[in-house]
Amino acid sequence: MLIHSQNNELTLNESVEFNGIGIHSGKEVSIKCKPQSEGGIVFTRTDLKNALIEVHPEHINGSNRASILTKNNHSIYTPEHLLSALSGLNIDHLSIEINSPEVPILDGSSKNFIEMFLKVGTKKLSSFKKILKLEKTISLNEEDSWIRLSPTKKNKSRIQYELSYPNHFIKTQIYDIVLDKESYCEEIAPARTYGFKHEIDALIKQGLAKGGSLDNAVVIGETDYLNKLRFEDECVRHKILDLIGDFSILGFPILADIEAYKSGHSLNLKMVKEIYKLLQI
Repeated sequence: MLIHSQNNELTLNESVEFNGIGIHSGKEVSIKCKPQSEGGIVFTRTDLKNALIEVHPEHINGSNRASILTKNNHSIYTPEHLLSALSGLNIDHLSIEINSPEVPILDGSSKNFIEMFLKVGTKKLSSFKKILKLEKTISLNEEDSWIRLSPTKKNKSRIQYELSYPNHFIKTQIYDIVLDKESYCEEIAPARTYGFKHEIDALIKQGLAKGGSLDNAVVIGETDYLNKLRFEDECVRHKILDLIGDFSILGFPILADIEAYKSGHSLNLKMVKEIYKLLQI
């Protein structure tokens, strides 16, 4: 059920810019995040005659190691870390000008986005937030992965994620968080994307991960991590970061208890589309 909260919608106080490389393309890319008072989160491809791609469930176009949004054959790749940061700070409306199909990876987390957004601050709009308050349990599974959303009586969402690599030194990582601005910024935003060295080598052979490095990803070897961790359980925290970014495509916050087991972008996005479909009934 969609409800109107007592909280005003938010946008940024002023525009901010980011420059970096796409983790898969390896190409330089610039984005400019500009305040707007309505319209949700919208990407503008300045390299394609200002083609607009709204962040919306109808524009989900699958996943390949990242989320993909497509409208009129124009796409945005890897938006999830940026979207996660916007969701973590409860930002509802923003225009994002981008001169490439891929959002820059920066340090592989949402930390750089969060720091800049906090620096310029947010401003309240006259409109009030809509929140999806879950009234029944929804679950989806994909092979041995699953997501379950359940109603909650609390006024904050909770996420519990379990990561499992039983035949690897990582073993099992479980993280449980009651989500608000402070917990997101401190516990989730700094967690970087990760990959296994043998998988990264294979991706490079496929022409992907051209921009990946030890500066923007946790690289996992056979017996240890190849770079220093920010958290002992950084991998599972990043999975929560991705889930928050993917779920934000729905267009409004979800008030629920969220449990996930080995879920990735594919299952996250299937859940977003399932929730959106239920809202249309």
